[in-house]
Amino acid sequence: MKEKMKAAALALVLVLVLIPQVYAGGGGDRSAASEGMVHKLTMMANFNEPEPPRADSDLMQYLRNNLKADVQIEWYPTPVYMDTFYVRLAAADLPDTAVIRGSAKLPTEVSAMQDGMFWELDKYFGNSAYPGLAKLSQSRLNNMKVNGKIYGIPIERELVQAGVLYRKDWLNKLGLAEPRNMTDVWNIIEAFSTRDPDGAGREVTGLSMKGNNITAKITDVSVYYGAQMEWYWDEATRTVKHETENPAYYQSLNFHRDAYARRYFVQDVVELRDEYLPIHQGRAGLAFFSDINDVIDTQIKTAAVFPDAEIGFTQQLQGPDGSVVSRAHVGYNGGFFVPKTSVRTEARLEEIMKYFDALGSDDAILTLRRGIRDKHYTVQSDGSILSTDEQIKAFREVDFPDASLITPYGVTRVMPERFSDPLLQATYDSMANYNGKRYLSIHDVYLSPTLTRLGVNLTQIIIDARAKYMVGDINRAQFDAEVARWRAAGGDEVKKELTAAFAANPW
Repeated sequence: MKEKMKAAALALVLVLVLIPQVYAGGGGDRSAASEGMVHKLTMMANFNEPEPPRADSDLMQYLRNNLKADVQIEWYPTPVYMDTFYVRLAAADLPDTAVIRGSAKLPTEVSAMQDGMFWELDKYFGNSAYPGLAKLSQSRLNNMKVNGKIYGIPIERELVQAGVLYRKDWLNKLGLAEPRNMTDVWNIIEAFSTRDPDGAGREVTGLSMKGNNITAKITDVSVYYGAQMEWYWDEATRTVKHETENPAYYQSLNFHRDAYARRYFVQDVVELRDEYLPIHQGRAGLAFFSDINDVIDTQIKTAAVFPDAEIGFTQQLQGPDGSVVSRAHVGYNGGFFVPKTSVRTEARLEEIMKYFDALGSDDAILTLRRGIRDKHYTVQSDGSILSTDEQIKAFREVDFPDASLITPYGVTRVMPERFSDPLLQATYDSMANYNGKRYLSIHDVYLSPTLTRLGVNLTQIIIDARAKYMVGDINRAQFDAEVARWRAAGGDEVKKELTAAFAANPW
C-alpha cells in the first residue's frame, strides 16, 4: 500500500495542474483573521454548487464571528475531490482535517487507517467533555468503524432514503392508488405502459432505471419481496449469506426481467446514465429511488417540460408479511478524518475535536442547517420554523452553499421544521416518521479482506450476470453458472470472512 502511495505522490503535480482551480475559504490575512479566535484549523472539503462559499458568505462569517473559528478551507469540486485527496494523502500533504467522501471504506482509506495514518477518535464520543459530539448517533458511529475503531467524524445523513416515485397525475388519470407493495407497483407500470396515461398517444413505459445502477436497484427492490440486502445474517445456519442464496432476490430479478421483456421497462437501460431522464421527457412514469432528494429534483425537471406534471412518492412499501420495509442507508456520507502527518500531538488533536464539538451546539446546528432567523426562516407561534422556497434558495445557493458538507450534524433537528413547498415537507416528514424495518448489507459495516483486495474484479461478475439476465441475454442456468464462478473466484471466501467478522461483534 505504501509503495502504491509513493507512486501516486509522483502524480501530485500533474493532478494539481489538471484541476481547474483550487478555492480557499476563510480568507484574508491569516494573522489578522486568527486574532481572538478560539478554534484554528485547516480543512480540505468538496463543494457541489458552481462556486464554493465565499470568504464573506454568511456561512464563513458565522464560523468566524459566532464560533470564533478561523477555518482555512481548501475547496475542491466534487468530481475531482477524492482523486485529489488520494494524491495528497500519498504525498503526506493533507491539512489538519480532510473529508473522505462516501463509505470511507475503500481499499486505500482502509489501508491508511490500518497503517496508523489517521488518529483514532473513539474516546471523544460519549465523553461529557464533548457534549456536541455526544449528539452524534451511535448507530452511525458503529457503521463507520473499521476493525472496531472509529477514525472519522461522520457527516450524518438520514438512515432511510429509499422508496418509489411516480407520476401522480398519471395515477389519478388512470384511477390508480398509491402503491403499497410490489403487486401494486407491477400494476402501475403495466398501466403506464399500456393505457396512454398522458393522453398524447406517445409510447410510454412504466419503469426506468439507469444501467450503471442495475445491481444496486435490484438489490434494493428485493427487500420488498422479503430479502435482506446483498449480505445478511442467517440465524438458522449462523452464517452470513449472499443475496443469491435467497429466493426473494430472484423475485426481484424476475420482476425486472419480466418488465423488460414486456416493454414495461425503458429499453435503453444498459446505456442510460440518468434514470430520471425518461421521466423528465414524459416517456416513463416510475422509478425506485435511493436518495429522497431525487423526488424534488424530478418534480422540478419534469414540470419544466410538462407544467401539469405531479410527482408522488412513498417510502411505505410493504413486504410479504404486510410490514413496511426498506433498504437502509449507512447513515453517513463520508466524514472528517485527522491525519497524523499534520496533527502530530494529542493536545492538537483535542483542539481539532473541540471545533467539531462546537459545531454541535444547538445554535450552530440550526444555523448551518437552516440559516439565519428572519432571513432564511421565521419562527412560528407553535415553535416551529418555516422556510419559504425563496429563503431555501438563498440559503442553499448564496449564503450557506454546501454548508451540509462541512458539518457532522446535517440531520440533527433542534426545532420542528416547516416548508412552504408541500412536496418538500412530505419528503422531510417521510424520513422523520419512518418506523418500518430497515435492512443494511453486512458488508456496508464489516470488512472482508478478500473483497477489499479483489474489489470490482469480483463484484463485476455478478453485476454483468444480472444485467445480461435482466435483458434476456442469458437464462437462469447460465446465471447460476456465473454465480458459481463468482463463488469460486472469491465469493465463498468473502462469505467466510464476513461471517467471522459479524459473529465476533454482531450489530
